[in-house]
Order: sequence, then structure tokens, then C-alpha cells
Amino acid sequence: DVLMPNMNGWEFVRTLRTRPKVALLPVIFLTTQSSSADLMRGFQLGADDYLEKPVSGTVLLERVAQVLEKRSSMLSTLAPTSPKNDADLQGSLGQLALSGLLSLVGERKDTGVIQLSRRFTPLADGKEQARVLVRDGRVVRAQLRHRRNLVGAEAIYYPLSWTRGRFRFLSGEVTGDDEVDRSTTSLLLEGARQLDEI
Repeated sequence: DVLMPNMNGWEFVRTLRTRPKVALLPVIFLTTQSSSADLMRGFQLGADDYLEKPVSGTVLLERVAQVLEKRSSMLSTLAPTSPKNDADLQGSLGQLALSGLLSLVGERKDTGVIQLSRRFTPLADGKEQARVLVRDGRVVRAQLRHRRNLVGAEAIYYPLSWTRGRFRFLSGEVTGDDEVDRSTTSLLLEGARQLDEI
């Protein structure tokens, strides 16, 4: 639910998504907060579904089954077929947002590059791209193709809002300085806070 004592649903999901061991746990909001802004906020935080109260038990069970099937399918897609294949992980940002991907890569202590892309019609070529470099599971640098003015941690916050598009994680050596100098948890919490402000 969104309305809970001590910690509301927004804070709970934001916290959940920053903890690597539970970051991929499916979440369904079941709440009376049903405005389009509430719905968008839930999905931006990483909810898998959003239902308005009251809801029948049959509908709830059906939606839980759909979310679990989708998550199972997504996790089987993410499993690498070989230790160092071309793309160690790849998939849809609709299935696994950057926040969940960063948590997963952090938990596994991976080193490599996360490539993100999405269709964005205001751009001449219609495609927006980002690269997030991680070393030992920690974000060290990010590069945005069309927003070069965003650097350091600011270059991470922007693609954290992407709910559509594709990602690929390629294992490999990452050299250079740590331009972000923040923990993944800190990045995700600040990114969620900025999304809330928007």
C-alpha cells in the first residue's frame, strides 16, 4: 500500500530497490491512491503492477501470477549462457529498470559497461543512448550521448528515469578514475528523490 504508518509505500519500494539481495523482488501496489501521477510514480520506483482498491481476490491472484511469470521469464533471460559471452546480460528496461540492474551488478561485483538505449523522437536519429561503467559492482562513470553536459553522478540520475528501452551489460576491464565517487545505494536513493521532485 502507499498509505502505511512509519514508512509509506513509496519509501518502502525505494529502499527495497537499493538493497541488492531484494532489489529484484516483485512489487505490486494495492492502494486507494489512484491518480495518474501516483501510478507513474509507482512504476518509476520499480513497481511491477499497480492496482486500485477495492479489487477482487480473483483479479489480485491473476495479477500476482502475471507478475511472477514475467519476473521468472526476465530472470531466465538474464542468466548468462557462458561465463564471458558477448552480452552477459541484456533485456528490456520495462522488465528490469536501471535501478534493479545496478543492484544486480553490484551484488555480483561485476566489472564492465551497461549500455542503455531508448527511442526518443525529439532527437534527429530518434535514439537516446547512455553508457554506465562499473568496476567491482560500483558505478565509476557514465556517459550520455545527447546530454554531454551531465557528468558524474548527474549522468546516472537521468537514465534512472527510463522506463522503456533496452539494456546490455558487457563484462570487461574498466580503466580510469572514479568520476561518481558514491555508493550504488546513495546513487539510487538520490535518483529516486529527484524523480519524486519531478
